[in-house]
Amino acid sequence: MKKIFVYGTLMKGLSNHYLLQEAKFICPATLNGYGLYCVTPDFPGIVPMHGAAVRGEVYEVNNKTLEHLDALEAEGALYVRQKAECTLGDGTLIQAYVYVWRGKTSKNDFVPYDFTPWHPGVLNEVETGIGKNFFYFFAYGRYCNVREVKKLFSNSGVAADPDIIGVGVYRNHKLAFTRKKNNGYGALDLIPADGDYVLGTIYRIPLDLLPVFNKKEGHPHCYTRKAIRVICGGKPMMVQAYLVVDKHLEEVAPDQEYYGIVLQGMKDRYPVYFINKYLIEHCNDKFSFNNPLLPEQLLYHYNLHNEYQDTYFSDLIRRLAIHLGDDNDIVENIKPTPEMFRILVKLTDMYIRGALDYSHLIPRELTNRLAAEFERLTGLFMRRVPNH
Repeated sequence: MKKIFVYGTLMKGLSNHYLLQEAKFICPATLNGYGLYCVTPDFPGIVPMHGAAVRGEVYEVNNKTLEHLDALEAEGALYVRQKAECTLGDGTLIQAYVYVWRGKTSKNDFVPYDFTPWHPGVLNEVETGIGKNFFYFFAYGRYCNVREVKKLFSNSGVAADPDIIGVGVYRNHKLAFTRKKNNGYGALDLIPADGDYVLGTIYRIPLDLLPVFNKKEGHPHCYTRKAIRVICGGKPMMVQAYLVVDKHLEEVAPDQEYYGIVLQGMKDRYPVYFINKYLIEHCNDKFSFNNPLLPEQLLYHYNLHNEYQDTYFSDLIRRLAIHLGDDNDIVENIKPTPEMFRILVKLTDMYIRGALDYSHLIPRELTNRLAAEFERLTGLFMRRVPNH
């Protein structure tokens, strides 16, 4: 008997599952190091991809069934069957056969991990940011403050904390107070602006709560919900955002409560320079507010009279030190992962030993991965080490 990992039409409930009628179902599993693509509208394929993963199912099959599967997959022509390491639901690692796509792929047909395993129509979900059980929400106003989202969750009977994916960048747009609420005060909107950008907190929200968010945002009469393309950690993704329907382009001043909620949400994770320019300075100039700018953190060891040793890694550390400052709250809010800490320690050791040579693949990839992750968590724009 042999184990096989399936991720497409061979899974339960799909068109070719009948070929596994004599197989023993083991459990759902994850295949690391491969990315999933819709190689045709009717079936997917996987290809090796560093840092990617695919969800599917593991079965135990006999030789006869394996022959039928080879025939279905045109093994050696369309796909090649090879062994790979899978992670079962209980964390056990096993070796299983997988069918790897041999043809070309298009970045437009890539299926992110959250939308796997494959199912018919999955690309439509990827293109809208709305999956079977969840949707991605781009929050740039009141709900960039996670406390406000927690209130919605609690009032809706959801005990879990909101799942924050990170900070997304919506390019060629800017924040503007174009919404005039019933109380006469303004609320934020996204409007086109070449060369500008908006940062927004991206949440992964249970789909059952979509009607709740629609109601709170006054969809479709006050705000309309739209799928927009943002960049998060250097990668594009589609998310749902609420845009004002009746726009007052001269802008309407917000009340202090709304302003304070937005400001606190931004301070939890966004860069100071974004908050100062696109919220505080904007309101001071537009509405004659008199709110103080947030102070930029200074590095006590940075001497303006001496040349600062500048490499990609030292620049990364300097920007993180400025952003994180002396306050533990922002670190608690953005929640760096254990893997990020491990990479940071490894790169620091290389840097101290003078072994951080970017002509080699490993230090280059580690530095870029760390930069991408902190960009995802904070909205800071991080330099990447170019390929040599």
